Amino acid sequence: MSKDKITTLDMGLIIRQKLSEQGASIAWLSKQIGCDRSNLYTQLHRNAYIDTQRLEQISITLKFNFFMYHSNYVNAHITEYGQHKEP
Repeated sequence: MSKDKITTLDMGLIIRQKLSEQGASIAWLSKQIGCDRSNLYTQLHRNAYIDTQRLEQISITLKFNFFMYHSNYVNAHITEYGQHKEP
């Protein structure tokens, strides 16, 4: 298994797309979740990861389960690089 084949999931891009679909802005979202707008902007545009608590807040606010993207992403890599074993 070569780890350099595994790419990073850009959750910020997915969230920005969902915001656009809903006609909402990062400024609006930051107010809804009680987060500084510039910090949220940075998280959604520049960081490779989003804290799970923040992702939970965003999921609830936008009424969309962003965690399913992580689950599908991880499952795809498990299937590609090894056997998935149920607990």
